[in-house]
Amino acid sequence: MRESKGEGRRARGEGVRRGRGVATGMLLPEFLQSAIPGFPGYGDDESREKSDEYVRSYVGERLADLQERLQPLDAALGERIETLLLRSAFVNQAAYKFYAGSDHSAIDVDAVIAADSDAVKLADRASSIGAAQLPQYLDDITRAFDARDAAMSGARSVTG
Repeated sequence: MRESKGEGRRARGEGVRRGRGVATGMLLPEFLQSAIPGFPGYGDDESREKSDEYVRSYVGERLADLQERLQPLDAALGERIETLLLRSAFVNQAAYKFYAGSDHSAIDVDAVIAADSDAVKLADRASSIGAAQLPQYLDDITRAFDARDAAMSGARSVTG
């Protein structure tokens, strides 16, 4: 039996999505898919969980490379990077609990996608950051994580 065009797209996490909430067949952002191999998209609960993990890991790996490249760091900057590395390693349980446990009608998935894209774009800049730009860059990464948490919890980011 041949699958319809729409059914095949939904299975791959592709399609068009408008408005709030999660619609079957959400558009998989090409940017995230090209930046993160195997990026699953946002089409169902399992995909959203994996997407969160993949984005956090992507940012964390670039932060770890940045930390290593700029060693030795003063204690305050080293502590800030360590805090962000921990934040990239573990899901924000409060934000994710709402995201995973709701019917998603209160979640603006477009905001999650935008926040994820912003975080990945910032992570891609890590290799060009020098010691002088590091404090601002860490502020930017912190705001990106805050925006992700706010989007997943259905709130508006107040840090940016």
